[in-house]
Amino acid sequence: MGLDGSVDGQFADPRDRELNDRRAAAIRSALIQAGTPASRIETGAFGDPQLRRERQVEVLLIRPR
Repeated sequence: MGLDGSVDGQFADPRDRELNDRRAAAIRSALIQAGTPASRIETGAFGDPQLRRERQVEVLLIRPR
């Protein structure tokens, strides 16, 4: 599972980056509390940059093979 709370643009306000990091951390914490093993959750920039939206964290689910 991946959590993408990244902010695009080199000129993005650092406060926006911090807020998005906190959003992703809150979702990660909720998933862990719901029983998802922490080792199964990755954070980073995974989604398509052109589809990213402000104030949004993308949750990407990966099916095991």
